[in-house]
Amino acid sequence: MRQYTNTWNSKYFPISSRGSFTNTGKKYDVQKIINPDSTFNQEAYEAYSPLYLSTTFAISYGLSFASITATLTHAFLYFRKQIWTQSRRAMNEQPDIHARLMAVYPQVPQWWYALIFCTSSFILSLLQISKSYRQ
Repeated sequence: MRQYTNTWNSKYFPISSRGSFTNTGKKYDVQKIINPDSTFNQEAYEAYSPLYLSTTFAISYGLSFASITATLTHAFLYFRKQIWTQSRRAMNEQPDIHARLMAVYPQVPQWWYALIFCTSSFILSLLQISKSYRQ
């Protein structure tokens, strides 16, 4: 039978939580380590507590970075020849059937893209601002 080892001081935290904790298991109050000008205060951090995460959250956080790296590495190792060949071929090939069918339609003006981008950015900014005021 395996013994509980209290790795990362995990006995103070719930086993599965997405929150951050102090060294005694209380909810971490970030405002205690931030200066009034929103910069990090090292002395307050050392006096308050290091930041702790639950075990499952720390593992899932690490695995998410590992999965991104593994995906990019896999794509490079297994498909690098096809990607390289296709990228060189794309510059010299004749248009495929889809490109020829779409060629009969006029191009959308560039200002449409700029207008849609600016409008959607403005609307999303308003939504985010209103969300932060509700909290």
